[in-house]
Amino acid sequence: MSFGTSSAWPRNSEALFVLMARAGRAIFEQLEATVSAQGESVILFRPLAIVMRFGPQTQQDIAKLTAQHPAGVSRIVDELESRGLVRRIRGEHDRRTIRVEPTEEGRALFAKIDPFVGAALDKVLDPLSPEDREALIRALEKIVSAAGT
Repeated sequence: MSFGTSSAWPRNSEALFVLMARAGRAIFEQLEATVSAQGESVILFRPLAIVMRFGPQTQQDIAKLTAQHPAGVSRIVDELESRGLVRRIRGEHDRRTIRVEPTEEGRALFAKIDPFVGAALDKVLDPLSPEDREALIRALEKIVSAAGT
């Protein structure tokens, strides 16, 4: 596949940008198919996974970690809360701070779906050796760190 030429980007940067977008889309589609097969949505599962893996988080933190708009995360958390999967808790020292934490129902749903998500990610990443995966993680961490996100 040709990436064409662009006066705005050097060829390698353009190719990298296009491939990162396509890889992200391929991963999302695989995860969506996997989570949908369990009767859920990856859009709802991702914030639940964040609070399961990292502990209670603010909605702003969830937005940052899922690369979603904060307003969208607010609606998603509303949905998760209405289903009894998460709850919002006020900070002990700063009552203005509200964190999202999983409920027992949320923990149970995560435990049910997460093994399928892990298998789906392994399938998508199967072409990469363990060394390739580590190198990719290091490279992406550098990009994220340099961008301050």
